[in-house]
Formats: sequence, C-alpha cells, structure tokens
Amino acid sequence: MSKLCSSENVLNIQLPHIRLSARKWGDPNKPILLALHGWLDNANSFEQMAELINDHQVIAIDWPGHGDSQHRQTGYPLHLMDYVFDLELLISHFSETLNMRVAGLIGHSFGGIIAAIFASQFSHQIDKLILIESITPLFEPESLAGSRLQESIEQHKKQLRLSKNQKYYSSVQNVAKVRAKVTDLDYQNCERIVHRNLFKTTRGYCWKTDPKLMLSSPWRLSLAQVRNIVSNISVPTLIIVGNKSVSSDQKKPIELDEIFISYQVKTLLGGHHVHMENVEATASAINDFVK
Repeated sequence: MSKLCSSENVLNIQLPHIRLSARKWGDPNKPILLALHGWLDNANSFEQMAELINDHQVIAIDWPGHGDSQHRQTGYPLHLMDYVFDLELLISHFSETLNMRVAGLIGHSFGGIIAAIFASQFSHQIDKLILIESITPLFEPESLAGSRLQESIEQHKKQLRLSKNQKYYSSVQNVAKVRAKVTDLDYQNCERIVHRNLFKTTRGYCWKTDPKLMLSSPWRLSLAQVRNIVSNISVPTLIIVGNKSVSSDQKKPIELDEIFISYQVKTLLGGHHVHMENVEATASAINDFVK
C-alpha cells in the first residue's frame, strides 16, 4: 500500500480557479520535474519512481477531480484544454509566486497528452519533456462530431440525475482487487492508486474521483487539429514505451518527426503503466536524459 504522506511530502496549491493537491520527493533546492498522471490515476502512481530520481526534485500533482485535488466547480462537461489551462497556471504559479522554475515535465498517458500540447505551445517555459506511453491527443473523423455531442449530453443529463447515488465499498483492498482484474496493473500498484482516490465514511469507502471523468467528451479533435496543436516541439523529448503495451503496437498516422525536433524513444519491459511496473529502469532512463 502507498506510504502515509507526511506533511513534508504534501503540497496544496491554490491556483486562481482551483485547488490542486500534490506530493513531492527530493531536495527542494534542486530543479523541479513536474509529474502529470494518467486518467483516473493520481500522484501516487509516481511514488516509487520519484524516489529514484537523482538530481531533481519531483512534484506530482493530482489533476482536478482526481486524488485530493478539488473538483471543477461546474456541472458542465469536462474539456481536454481545461487541463492545459491548469498546467499553464500551475507552472506560472511556481515561477511567479514561488520563484521556482519547472525544468521538465513527466507525463504518463493522459498527463503526457497535456504535457505534449503544453510543450508545443509554450516550449520556452520548460527544458525537457518526458512522455510515458503517450504522444498525441485522441482524435476522430469530423463526421462523428454530431453523434458524439448527442451521446455526451445524454450521459451528462443522466449523471446529474444519479449524482446523489453514492456507492460504498467495504475496504480499499476490495476496490484494488477489482481494479487489478480490469487493468494491466498488479494488486499492489492498484492499491497504491485507489488508496488516494477513496475516502472513508461511516458507511464504508467511496470514490473521491469526479464522476464526470467517466463520461464521453462532447467533442474530440480531428487529425488536422492534432497536427496543428501538437507539432514542432523544440524541447528535447524522451518517449518511454512499454513493450507489452497495446498502444505500442498501434499504427500511428502522425510520424514522430512531424511532432518532435529532438527526441529519443526508449522501450522498456512493461505495459501501459511501465513506470510503475519497471520502476528502476524508468527512473534510470529519466536520470540519464535530464542530467
């Protein structure tokens, strides 16, 4: 199970529009590597890896609606670009309010998508980019835009009606066992993640995670939009992929040379959560890249 977080290990960051929770590891006087987790994960997913990073401190946030971070205070659907806005304000907060520069971004899956968009549009703000099992946003043909919008609105209407129906679980361990059956993660790593996404009540454990995260987005980028939004990334980039990941076998319609000016690809033993499955190799690859 995840280690208990000491007060020295926890950050609560109040941005102008939302409060984010984070965990930190390493010497606070060293440059920052900001770690961005994947969809439905949280900062705990970087715990073991972060402890092995040598010459940087690692700060891993919980995205809004995940872990201990605040939910978005709106009943409207969630949008991908909201998270790019969060990231830009967060990095500005570190530099302008705390006088701390974020030297690099580590993004896993969804977190990597946001990191890549940010690096494409605001490359002057960071020095290095590490993408774990992630490159571009999801995209689909423009012809599906209408049906996607209809489906999303219906899902969100239904969710508003059901929002008061909370499901309770007898233990963190039972939730971890369920997740282990439907993901590529083992039980220990599932427990590490769900422990931070649950809270205890008198009736049992229930999710802290924003239920809107489970609903379809009202829109998705087209391939042409992705090419425009994520392109010509000048920041030196390390792309880490797991050799057992399904995503590593998929044919990508966008060549890496179209996106990155300077990049290297490192294939490690593991699946989609390779940074949790193969901790030492992932940390070693990052240490070599950022030194």
